[in-house]
Amino acid sequence: MTGGLLRLQFGSRDAFVYETDATRARGRILAANHYLRKLGASPQPAGANPGADNAKSLVMKVVVPVRRRIVRNLDRVRRSREMERNFDAGTP
Repeated sequence: MTGGLLRLQFGSRDAFVYETDATRARGRILAANHYLRKLGASPQPAGANPGADNAKSLVMKVVVPVRRRIVRNLDRVRRSREMERNFDAGTP
């Protein structure tokens, strides 16, 4: 089920991934703590404050897709500029 309680994924090298909403939320909390530490903060460990954990998870639910979209667009701009430079230089 996508977005449900369970996701099974079979990928390369016969990897088996079992995720629940709770494990995805915990991953988002740990990611938020990682970014907070990079910013110089000292976040509470996951599980120490359920309200803070919920807030971190919700914020990361928005931050991750936005970050991916920004990176993807920057890559497109870089490739476009590189193609323009190659074209202007006469390189195929």
